[in-house]
Amino acid sequence: MCANFLSGNVSELVGYTYPKLHKGKEWYVDFYTRDPDTNKIRRKKYWIGSELRVSERVRRATEIINVISKQIMEGWNPFFGW
Repeated sequence: MCANFLSGNVSELVGYTYPKLHKGKEWYVDFYTRDPDTNKIRRKKYWIGSELRVSERVRRATEIINVISKQIMEGWNPFFGW
């Protein structure tokens, strides 16, 4: 069995994590994915504007999560070519 799977580090095995909304002073959606240049897992954040109402922030975060999830499953990588 794969050593990464035994250690519980699923992002190393799959190559990415599911995007997640973080609420606080600043709202953002983040996820981890493999950087093809370094072959290591890196974090990517998408900030959500503080000028938006809470309902608009949630709607925007849901859109970002859905789009990113679909793109990642189709093979897109935000670090490719940087």
